[in-house]
Amino acid sequence: APAGGEKPPPLTVDLSVENFYLANVGVKNIQATSHAQDPWYFKVEGEGASGQVRWVFADKAVPAQLMANLQHLVINSREQSEGEQKTDTMRSQSLPELNIDVAKLNWGDRNLGSIKVLAKHSPQGVEFKTLDMDSSAITLKGSGAWLERDGWQSSRFQARILGGDLGKLALLLNTGSAIKGGELDGNIQANWPGSPADFSLATMEAEFDLRAKNGRLVSIDEGAGKLLSLFSLNTLQRRLTLDFSDVFKEGFSFDKMQGHFVVMDGDAFTNDFTIKGSSTTIDIAGRTGLVARDYDQLVTVTPQVSSTLPIAGVIAGGPAIGAAVFLADKLVGDKFNRMTRVQYQVTGSWDDPVFKKLGQ
Repeated sequence: APAGGEKPPPLTVDLSVENFYLANVGVKNIQATSHAQDPWYFKVEGEGASGQVRWVFADKAVPAQLMANLQHLVINSREQSEGEQKTDTMRSQSLPELNIDVAKLNWGDRNLGSIKVLAKHSPQGVEFKTLDMDSSAITLKGSGAWLERDGWQSSRFQARILGGDLGKLALLLNTGSAIKGGELDGNIQANWPGSPADFSLATMEAEFDLRAKNGRLVSIDEGAGKLLSLFSLNTLQRRLTLDFSDVFKEGFSFDKMQGHFVVMDGDAFTNDFTIKGSSTTIDIAGRTGLVARDYDQLVTVTPQVSSTLPIAGVIAGGPAIGAAVFLADKLVGDKFNRMTRVQYQVTGSWDDPVFKKLGQ
C-alpha cells in the first residue's frame, strides 16, 4: 500500500452495492464502474442513483474533492439500531470540497426537485457557497457555513425563497392539505451548534419571513392533517366554519399571507402573521412550540362585512342609493369592521388544540 498519503496506483473498479449508509443516511441498489484511464471517475447506475461521480485525492495544501453530476439520487434514512455506536464528531476539514448537481433528488418518496451544492474549505471551516433547490413546492437560493474554532463547531444557513407553492410545500413536509396554491416568497437565516448533521429544532436560532399570495384555505375534514402546524390553520379553519359558516364553509381564498417569525429554544414566535382575503382578515400572534408541539396564540378574525354594502345597495335601490351607501361605508366602514372582530385564544397540543372565544 502507498505510504505517506500517496495516490494509489491506477485500477479499474466495478462495484454493485445493495445498501450503503453513512450516519444513517444512504442509497440502495447502485452499480458503479470506473474507467481505467481515470479510475476515480465513476459511472453510476441503478435505483438509488444515476450519473457521473469523480473523486480527487488531497494533494499537499489542496483538499480532496467530490464532484457529481447526477440525473437522479434517492436518499433513504434509517433509525439507529439499539447498541449501535454513534459516530465520532466529524471535523469540518474532513469534508471534501463539493461540487454536486442533482437533476432530481428524492428523500424517500418525497421529490425535492433539483439541487446544487458548492462547498469550499476556508480557514474557519467549510463555506457552502451554493445551496440551491428548485422544485414545484419551493425554489430557493442559499448559502451557509460549517465553522470550527478552538474545538467548538457551529453551522449557519441563509436562503432567499424565490418561488414555489405553499400548498405543495405543506404536502412535501407531510403537514397536511389545508391549503391550495399560494405563490411563495421570503427569506430565512438560521444557525445552530455543531455540524450541519447536528441540526435540531431545540437548539436552532432562526428568523424568517414568509409571504404567499393567491391561495385558498380549503374545507377540512376531521381526519385531514394540519397545514404547517406553525400556523394551526387546519383546526382554525374548522373553528371558523362554525362561527362564520357563510364565509368559511367552502373554504377561504386569500390574496396575501405574510409574517415574520423568530425561533429560539424550540419555540417560534410571531406578532404579525396575517392572512388577508376580500371578505376577511385573520391575524395570528404568539408562540408555537416546535419541540413541545403546542400552541399559545391569539387569533383575531375581522370580517370585511361593510365591503358588501355598496353592491347590496345598488341591487336593492339602484345606483343613487348605492352611491350613498358607498359614501357611508367609507366614513364608518373601518369602525364597523372593528366592531365585528372576533378573537380566539389558542392553546393545547398540535393534535388537540383548544380554541377559546374571547369576550364572552
